[in-house]
Amino acid sequence: MVKSGFKAISDYGIIGNTRTAALINREGGIDWCCAPNFDSPPCFYPMLDLKYGGYCLLESAGLRPQGRRYVGESAVLENTFRCSGGRFTTTDFMPVIEDGFAGPETGLVQIARVVRCLEGECSIRMRVSPAKGFVHRHHGSDPHAYRNKSRYELSDRELMLEADGCRISVRKRETLISRRLQSGEYFAVLMTFSQPPDLTRHGVEDVLWLEQRTIAYWKEWSQQIRYDGDYHDAVVRSAITLKLCQFSSTGAIVAAPTTSLPEKIGSQFNWDYRFSWLRDSTFTLVALLSLELGDEAFRFFKFLHAANQKLQGFPTLFTIFGEHPLSELDLKHLSGYRNSKPVRVGNAAADQLQLDIFGELMHCIHLLLSHTQLDSTRFSFDGDLWPMIQDAVDTVCRKWKLPDKGIWETRHHARRFVYSQGMCWIALERGIDMAERHGKKVPAHWRRALEALKKEFHARSFSVTKRSYLQAYGYDDLDASVLRLTLLGLLHPHDHRVGNTIAAIGRELMPNGFVLRNKNLDGGAAGEGAFLPCSFWYADNLVLSGKLQEGRKMFERLLQCGNDLGLFSEEYNPPKNGKGGFMLGNFPQAFTHVALINSAVQLAISAKGHVSESHEIVRGRNHKGMLAS
Repeated sequence: MVKSGFKAISDYGIIGNTRTAALINREGGIDWCCAPNFDSPPCFYPMLDLKYGGYCLLESAGLRPQGRRYVGESAVLENTFRCSGGRFTTTDFMPVIEDGFAGPETGLVQIARVVRCLEGECSIRMRVSPAKGFVHRHHGSDPHAYRNKSRYELSDRELMLEADGCRISVRKRETLISRRLQSGEYFAVLMTFSQPPDLTRHGVEDVLWLEQRTIAYWKEWSQQIRYDGDYHDAVVRSAITLKLCQFSSTGAIVAAPTTSLPEKIGSQFNWDYRFSWLRDSTFTLVALLSLELGDEAFRFFKFLHAANQKLQGFPTLFTIFGEHPLSELDLKHLSGYRNSKPVRVGNAAADQLQLDIFGELMHCIHLLLSHTQLDSTRFSFDGDLWPMIQDAVDTVCRKWKLPDKGIWETRHHARRFVYSQGMCWIALERGIDMAERHGKKVPAHWRRALEALKKEFHARSFSVTKRSYLQAYGYDDLDASVLRLTLLGLLHPHDHRVGNTIAAIGRELMPNGFVLRNKNLDGGAAGEGAFLPCSFWYADNLVLSGKLQEGRKMFERLLQCGNDLGLFSEEYNPPKNGKGGFMLGNFPQAFTHVALINSAVQLAISAKGHVSESHEIVRGRNHKGMLAS
């Protein structure tokens, strides 16, 4: 399925430093890296354009990938290769900075590679040419002064290449690093992105020490994870991936570290995911708290609170610094992944009306106030939380009757989506509950809005003819988003309407055993791939409705959609006519890994035959289903 020059999305592994990330293909090439931040201009991006995106390639005569793995429970990636002379490995990593920078205008990112010969004699070469715009600079009058270094500059930043035991040569804009290794020998390469130039940094002589330090960091971090179930490796890898998507300076979690990987090959449904979505917050907090990663969860909520204070409102998504994104731009000169245009920077969904986000926010505040892993005493209810609650609930009271763009951020006609209306219900219910618990007078119009919304929801959300909850009021289309309302406690899993909805989605939105979002909006109408988070929600609904084995079978089928490193994209095109399936969408997708974690935790709890009180609070089901029969 891959044209020459472009790799399958599943070919990539991720390394990162809790500030940004890089994607490395099976052949050892770096095909994506923004520096110094997730949303900075990319230094390498041949996965989106082979002409302008630069390259960092690994070469050896007869080079053949033999396998790859992460070193233990870490983000240190090891690839094994065979070449005509023997066998060698590359170990790639980013030294973890975590809070070691001041802000968006100052940054330091390093990518380290250690090449080790395992057997025979291997002649190895790296060819490096950063994205167009970087200019190679020669420094110093001594021709030997920079024999092991090569420097590139781009406006206010620089890229420095250093190699230990190799002589670097430069031809035009390309830097060549070459070395012949005997069995047992190694060499190291260090790429340093700094903004502004010449920031203090570790040198290439420190790479082996940095390697051990980075492995130790991830080992210590992963030991915090608490999961008692059958899918330990998948859960831990998903948690590490989620940590790699968290911007440590602010606590923001990006939806993915990439932009414009298409939802359908050759389509225009290509979006920039290097932002933090308010919508994702509830289930992200659920996943983190379920694994007892309270620090990451608290920092994420702190980010949401700070962003709300800064912007004095509720955009659907934020930059990693809690700001409103700049206008969306189409970079029309770039080819896009496998000619999927346009390549986009920014995301216009930030200015859409999406009513469901208010329910997400209210549930997040409810989690903060009710879960023992979140230190709510660090926030003043009266000074910090109550103003947010009042603002959000008042907004819902004013706007709940309006059509919105919904969870799928449709670029076409707004509708009164059932999911959005259900989340407005949750926003009002949670807001009233928290007000009563903290001795606040509940405004009368909150209660009036809740009763009116509930009455209309009962009358218009379910179709007797379709025997299913619908996508939107006044339409007969189905939509997998309603599966999430069970997980948030609005619908009861044993309600016959939920059971009928699960069956209807199984009939109409699962043509190949995986769940489509819908069949009528934006990409859905053009036949996009199965949406993996929806597929995990389907498995959750099976488990919660008492069909544990069916849910487990679905979950295990979904695990096969990840690559050999346990990484997942947003969508998956299932195998057809004997041809294998392939990944679609930005990668790795935090929301898919969140859904995997939540499903694995739900299976572990259900297998024991009970649900703990703390998990009821995390999931929101302490309400036992607001629409129980």
